[in-house]
Amino acid sequence: ADLDLGAGGLLTSMFGGGSLHSEEKARKKPQRQLEQRPRQQPKIRVVFPSLIWRGKDVLVVNKPADWICSASDVDKKKGRALDPNEKCQNKGFKVLDDLLQYKFGDREKKYIHWWIQLMHDLDHKAYPNLFDEDQNYGLCHRLDRETSGTVLVGLTQLARQQMRECFHRHYVRKLYVCLAHGFVEPKEQTVDKNLEAMGQKARLHPSGKRARTHVKVMANFTKPRKGGQPGEVDEF
Repeated sequence: ADLDLGAGGLLTSMFGGGSLHSEEKARKKPQRQLEQRPRQQPKIRVVFPSLIWRGKDVLVVNKPADWICSASDVDKKKGRALDPNEKCQNKGFKVLDDLLQYKFGDREKKYIHWWIQLMHDLDHKAYPNLFDEDQNYGLCHRLDRETSGTVLVGLTQLARQQMRECFHRHYVRKLYVCLAHGFVEPKEQTVDKNLEAMGQKARLHPSGKRARTHVKVMANFTKPRKGGQPGEVDEF
């Protein structure tokens, strides 16, 4: 199917709202034009997390893009220093409105567990798991910073342990929607490769862990290229 973006459709709003990020480099403008226009700081529009579902001991939270799922438990085990700003008090957040009114700079770190802790009024006594570095503040798994989606949170240590076991046993199915340049062929395929972790990245390696990813193209669309010749389009 072909999708028409229009003047301000779904994808436009997702880019503007922080749910999608483009890695396409901006084209260089003529030097004369840069000298004529004073450089302006970009306006940062922050999309905040939201609660999708709450169970007795489990939360399902919507994580927008550009929010970070910490890895405090892994960092501590490997002897890496934790970011002091992981703690709400070091950012000066005492109530949820402090976070909502905070003026974030471009690419300034935003930890999703801040929002979760403040949603529970920083109540260490009632929800100790949400403040435990060894339990990664209750996060049962992680999503990359640039990825938006649902995150499971264990309100208790037992709930987190049980949910993590579900991930390890592959009881949880993960679905991702990705916007990519060009055309993917074949439109349905399975990528079955071994991946080896390298810090925050991974590489293909025979001794790595097996990773199977099923890929299906949902749709293709084109849009006119800005400043291009007639008929030139960007293909997605």
